[in-house]
Amino acid sequence: MTNTGNNRSVNHVGRGAWRRAAVVAASLVVGLPALTVALLALDGREITSRGVLTIFLFAFLLAAFGAAATLLAGHRPGDPQAAPTSDRTVRQALRAGHADDPRIDSLARREAEHRIGGRWVLWLLGVGVLLEALLVVSASRPSTRVIAVALGVFWAAQGYLRWRDLRDARRYLAGDRVARG
Repeated sequence: MTNTGNNRSVNHVGRGAWRRAAVVAASLVVGLPALTVALLALDGREITSRGVLTIFLFAFLLAAFGAAATLLAGHRPGDPQAAPTSDRTVRQALRAGHADDPRIDSLARREAEHRIGGRWVLWLLGVGVLLEALLVVSASRPSTRVIAVALGVFWAAQGYLRWRDLRDARRYLAGDRVARG
């Protein structure tokens, strides 16, 4: 017999992920084709209306595939036998540096070790920012500069978030060692 409170909690977490995936998918389908046509106009290229329609439809097709992938990735049904822990409680434990519940402590320790193992991603994101900065300086077309700035900001934001997660993971594991030792 399962506890209905646990099922509601797990299903609620799943619905939140589904809503976020749906928002991202809708943004892709609407934003990517519009952005593509806007960048063509910014470049000042002379393209016939038929060419603009072809480019718009191609971008729409790519966005539809991206939206489908996003929706599939965001739709993870909850395990009804799972305990009602969410990613939010693990993140809160990592930020606080400790967890009182042994189950959450175990999950937070595992997540912290996983984050520490992925610290090489910071270097990759830094290289991405540098390459985009070089492209901003050397690009001749305005649309190339706009895309390079947008991607540079994206890589930098991802780097900051990854660095913050890594800092929290190190602090959690250091506090865990002090408590055990």
